[in-house]
Amino acid sequence: DPTGGVGYPWTDQVTDHPADPYAGGRAYPWSGVGAPAGLHASAITADSYLSDVTWDPGTASSGWGPIEKDLSNGEKNAGDGKTLTIGGTTYAKGLGVHANSSVSYTLGGTCSTFSATIGVDDEVAERGSVIFEVWNGTASKLYDSGVVRGTDAPRDISVSVSGVSTLRLVVRDGGDGLSADHADWALARVTCPPASPSGEAYVSDLPWSTPTNAWGPIEKDLSNGEKLAGDGKTLTIGGQTYAKGLGVHANSSVSYALSGRCSTFTAAVGVDDEVGDRGSVVFRVYGDGTERMPAVVRRGTDGAQLISVDVSGVNELKLVVGDNGDGISSDHADWADAKLT
Repeated sequence: DPTGGVGYPWTDQVTDHPADPYAGGRAYPWSGVGAPAGLHASAITADSYLSDVTWDPGTASSGWGPIEKDLSNGEKNAGDGKTLTIGGTTYAKGLGVHANSSVSYTLGGTCSTFSATIGVDDEVAERGSVIFEVWNGTASKLYDSGVVRGTDAPRDISVSVSGVSTLRLVVRDGGDGLSADHADWALARVTCPPASPSGEAYVSDLPWSTPTNAWGPIEKDLSNGEKLAGDGKTLTIGGQTYAKGLGVHANSSVSYALSGRCSTFTAAVGVDDEVGDRGSVVFRVYGDGTERMPAVVRRGTDGAQLISVDVSGVNELKLVVGDNGDGISSDHADWADAKLT
């Protein structure tokens, strides 16, 4: 009722503020929906912008309207913010909040880094003063920005969150009340290395990185076959068949992230029977760029050779097959029964 002295002033001209929306102590504090009984947060397990994932139920609060995803705080209604903007620079991703604010995300100890560009949003011009804090739950503060003002340039931050179970982002007023304290966590994201295998795992069941192959794709649980995906046969070396493994063609390479958590790589290596007694290849295993075993030469006339390689402390395992110096013709190679412990 505008006649009752209550108003919600707003203008798209950030340099013109004809009224004080905080007059008379008016505020629109907001808290996210609480967690229903039995509901638990899912941990973030991959590189993610925080505006693309769900915060922990019941942990989100903001001093003036809701926390906004990929928008500035705006006013008291959801979705009424603008493009996140700090010091004239715009950002497509991030969180727009208002002091005093807090929001938490479950990481489960799987992520390594939290990064963001922080500042007071341009929608309040040169006003506002806030303090950004990054916490390990409620246990310890990982970062404190000190007072950030509306006149300050955007600030890039990178905070280690290794081993952190719950990431909590807090914005406090700068000690002078919460007027115009529109704060941005622009480009707020977490970096989370791929999960390492636990127990015993076949490499054909794990995500790989940087695969290369000289003739068609690397095949999972099939021989290399020809140039199309899935055109291989049962992995077979010297008449022995294998249900699991990789079928490749020299020259080939494929890597796996272990994060130092595995102890042994084992496989039966050889030239697949689909090329008869032709082909000759060299198998090599690298850990963090260093060869972890003597090179193994196998020909089409050979049976499988069992290998067991110590990969303790290795972060990246790389499996390489090269030709044996006589060209790549018929060099269909199998990492049969290949697995990590």
